[in-house]
Amino acid sequence: MVTQWSPATPLKRGVIYSWAVSAIVNGQTVTSTAPTAPEIKFKILDASKMRQLEQLRGRGLSHLALGVFYAREGMLAEAEREFRVLVNDNPDSQIAASLLRAVQSWR
Repeated sequence: MVTQWSPATPLKRGVIYSWAVSAIVNGQTVTSTAPTAPEIKFKILDASKMRQLEQLRGRGLSHLALGVFYAREGMLAEAEREFRVLVNDNPDSQIAASLLRAVQSWR
């Protein structure tokens, strides 16, 4: 059974791709997305955004800066993770809690 995949050619930066997984279960093909479900998409960060992310990571750990970057780029799971840590580190911060709630509402 194959559980991973690599593209034949590298994916291009800055491009939005659609993703679906199909499997054969009891002789029937099952696809990861139902016909009524929203399409699963992902984007490869372009080179300048990747440099920005590397700079943010290189400056030390700022959950606020990383969370804002991720949210701006549509990386909601990553933004939520950073804002959750920010809230845990700053439990009295209304701004941190508000940022976390905003990102959670987008999902």
